Amino acid sequence: MEILKQQNYLVWYPPRTRWHREDIFTIGDGLAWRLSEFKLIQWTTKHNIKARMDKIRDYLAKNKLMVCYPLQIEVWGYDKRKKSFTVEKL
Repeated sequence: MEILKQQNYLVWYPPRTRWHREDIFTIGDGLAWRLSEFKLIQWTTKHNIKARMDKIRDYLAKNKLMVCYPLQIEVWGYDKRKKSFTVEKL
């Protein structure tokens, strides 16, 4: 989230409830907004990026949804060893 804030995005994510954190439409962990850009972001590990992308594609197909401008969907995979993110856009 700090990376996005440094890029002047307004970042929001659902607060944790007592037992767990809620997902946005079951596929996203957070939202980022800057001017006319709007991103739905899923945070995961680097090795889990493909599974998350498949889950998002399945959800969109099942619900007959399309991703169109200005919305972008991104999966951010964290590499613990390199201490950096790999970003894949849907």
